[in-house]
Amino acid sequence: MIGALGLPGNLPIQERLLAYLNGGKVHNAIILAGPDRQTKLAVAKNVAKFILCKKKESGCFCGSCSTCQRIDRECHPDVLMFCEEGEDTIKVDTVREICRQMVLSPMEATSKICLLDECHRMTAASSNAFLKTLEEPAPNRYFFLLTTKAGSLLPTVLSRCLQFSFEPPDELACVASDRQVAFEGLLKNFMENGDPTELRTLCEDKGTCLQFVSFLQSFIRKRIVDGLNSEPFLSSVSWLDAFDECVALEGRLRSNANCALMLESYLLTHFAS
Repeated sequence: MIGALGLPGNLPIQERLLAYLNGGKVHNAIILAGPDRQTKLAVAKNVAKFILCKKKESGCFCGSCSTCQRIDRECHPDVLMFCEEGEDTIKVDTVREICRQMVLSPMEATSKICLLDECHRMTAASSNAFLKTLEEPAPNRYFFLLTTKAGSLLPTVLSRCLQFSFEPPDELACVASDRQVAFEGLLKNFMENGDPTELRTLCEDKGTCLQFVSFLQSFIRKRIVDGLNSEPFLSSVSWLDAFDECVALEGRLRSNANCALMLESYLLTHFAS
């Protein structure tokens, strides 16, 4: 079934987004979070059409004008798309270039839009470089941050954005739920007995190791958001420090084959009793 923004699936969130857009005031920074990258990208493009289309019909974009068609083809001069394919991180120079371009006047429209794909790849330095623009955006500038890992974004970025979360397909949701339960059990066992044997087994597969690190980032972020800055099993560092180091750990794991040793060292530092 086709939703309010002209796409199949995720019907409730399409309706929420369209109702929000028709409310008359669009937040300058919106996070679109969820596991299906192509769905989020298609939704972001359609939201860009809603903002820029000059032939809106029945409260939505027309889909057929030159503006809408060029947004689909990713060649509209006032819709900037950034995705660093093949890179593990979004570098601070890339973020600075985004901010520089977004300050420039639009070429055709009255607004300018930036789509930043896989925004969770921003490093701490990149996120901090982005904060000033989020705090003091130029008029009629809109950022759409697409991510499969909203839990990896810094709380300072999250607090300045409006978030819409997409549901995964049913079969992916079941797999993700089972994996979440398994990871929670693994972390609990390690925290109780300090035995790294299960972790070494986990890290034999690099992909699974990276999934576990992603789970850790979400786990830590929840405690930051909930205000739990200290717990008995943390040593001498705060949850914020643990989160920053976990994001850095992900980058190191992607470029290093010795996953087991690095993950074990991190957990012994932050999660061993």
